Amino acid sequence: MHLQDFLSTHSQQLLNLYQKTTGRLLGVMVLVLYLSLTDVMCQISLLSG
Repeated sequence: MHLQDFLSTHSQQLLNLYQKTTGRLLGVMVLVLYLSLTDVMCQISLLSG
């Protein structure tokens, strides 16, 4: 079985899996960024206040 055949038969499933995984990863990255940003903002306000 060639890689080309494998990809053509499973491309839709792989694409769905890829989209799900990247969606979750993006969500996690956004959440981490948001939390770190709020943490930095709190520290800045504590330092300035």
